[in-house]
Amino acid sequence: MTRATTSRGGLPYYAGGDIPAGMDQQKDLAQVLGVGATFFDQGAYADLGGSSLPANADHKGYLYYATDGKAWFYCDGSTWVLVAAQTPVLTSVPTALFEGQRFAFRPDISNQPWVRWEFERQNSQWVLTEGAAWRTSLTADTGTQPGQNGDVRITAASVIVPFAGTYDVDGWVQSVAYGGAVTDIRFHAAARDDGSTGTVSRYAPENVVLTRPSGSNAASGGALGGRVATPSANARVGLAVTTNGTSNPGWQAYGLVANVRPLTVTG
Repeated sequence: MTRATTSRGGLPYYAGGDIPAGMDQQKDLAQVLGVGATFFDQGAYADLGGSSLPANADHKGYLYYATDGKAWFYCDGSTWVLVAAQTPVLTSVPTALFEGQRFAFRPDISNQPWVRWEFERQNSQWVLTEGAAWRTSLTADTGTQPGQNGDVRITAASVIVPFAGTYDVDGWVQSVAYGGAVTDIRFHAAARDDGSTGTVSRYAPENVVLTRPSGSNAASGGALGGRVATPSANARVGLAVTTNGTSNPGWQAYGLVANVRPLTVTG
């Protein structure tokens, strides 16, 4: 009589000759349990496919919960298949572990608690799958650029974003007032990596050009938008303005609104 185990689950039973009465039923029970039971384990995602949990016939039917990735996996006999992923609300981009991994973030829970961004790992990047825009607005914003005609300057219609990544910016301006010898005002989606306002080097081509009407110092506005990327967390993302004209081209924009939403983010 020898001690053996089932191929699935490793349940022990006695085999060979000279099996005492009743032991044959124990063998039958072990075989039934080994085929019909579902076995669970949990731990780090890195343990899947390793020496302890190789994806082979011995583990076919196993369920495994990856505690670091907050997800369930099923072994089909040759690989571990993602079957369900939770969406934990985190304060930073998590370590990327597997395709289909998810997380959520609330960028402004104090002032805009309805804004929730949900991300999923797709094609080796974090992609926004659901989320409202993060809105910022102001009654008026003013800029003067003496001797710096043509600079792109980010306005107060912007927000400090939590992650590096690519962002969509849209919004509108109700009207603009022209000062000095300004000939037109151009609006851009823009980012300033250090989080401050002022001149920027990261901006999209102008979405709207408001040309100064002949004989007037004001003009109606319009819808704005664009896309911009920043390599820095805590960068300022929103609307920027360029003025064209001669020296001291001041301007004022009224009813300026920016909606900011990520497309992809990085840790």
